[in-house]
Amino acid sequence: MMILRELFIVNFIIYGFAFVFNAPLKSLPKAGLGGSVGWIVYLLTQQITGSVIISTFTGTLMIALLGDFFTTQDRKPLTVFIVPGIVPFVPGFGIYNTMLAIVEQDYPTAVHHGTTTFFVGLAIALALTIMLSINDYRKTKKAAKTKGKSRSVLTHALEDQSESQLLDEQDS
Repeated sequence: MMILRELFIVNFIIYGFAFVFNAPLKSLPKAGLGGSVGWIVYLLTQQITGSVIISTFTGTLMIALLGDFFTTQDRKPLTVFIVPGIVPFVPGFGIYNTMLAIVEQDYPTAVHHGTTTFFVGLAIALALTIMLSINDYRKTKKAAKTKGKSRSVLTHALEDQSESQLLDEQDS
């Protein structure tokens, strides 16, 4: 029953942020689904590992993976599905606790909350970077296959250099 309540709250947050950021209404159910699956992965990983940082990484990675799938399916920008989905992972409460500990001059607690908050934010950024890099690599490979023989700038430069050397040799 607790998980259902959490999923309801997470979906409420996702739909609210998607609405505020003017996401297309047809994309809201998929953004909610991606965020919910990411939250379930987060909860399962947290039970297994006990680490908020690893859980945030895996949950965000799942949201990015599903967002990429929905992007190719609906032909909408990736941010429409990813940004609302990762909002529940943003460590706002950790930032609040860090600032509260600093104001109360409880520096060991501030360092603890601050480092945890930093690493949660880093986990979100790292998961998104990994997924976007894989997505970019996949698109590059797909474009190379559709265009036929795709050559890089380095290949062009080397071929131009070898052609100029051949011309120089023929002139001599």
